[in-house]
Amino acid sequence: MDFKDIPKYKCHKVVGALRIVGVNYEYRELWFEGIDLPIIRSKEYFYKHKPVSGGFYVVYEDGYESFSPADAFESGYTKVDEKKEALKEEAKRVMTNILTEIGENPQTNQHGYVSEVTFEDWNSMIRMAKLTFE
Repeated sequence: MDFKDIPKYKCHKVVGALRIVGVNYEYRELWFEGIDLPIIRSKEYFYKHKPVSGGFYVVYEDGYESFSPADAFESGYTKVDEKKEALKEEAKRVMTNILTEIGENPQTNQHGYVSEVTFEDWNSMIRMAKLTFE
């Protein structure tokens, strides 16, 4: 079966990942870029994932651990700017509170972000912000 013949999926998960710089199968150790001590994984992890230096140790939000070759990982993921994400979350919270305060029902999309903010909503929020900070 060819790639073009099967349904396509786009990744939208957030994962934790470390670049592997050393692997010791005998002691089940993984060494990571920028970290002085190794972590030890189970025999099952090594047997199933066969990690190698240069690839990525990947941990999903539910705790599942995996290995990804560098090319696949780097072409599929971009590093999350955690400060920027925290600011986005705060902005979403503030926007939702303001819309609720002015009597609007904020609509959120599947990811929990306010999905529809009209020009009038923005004008109302700006007026409210001016009144709040004057």
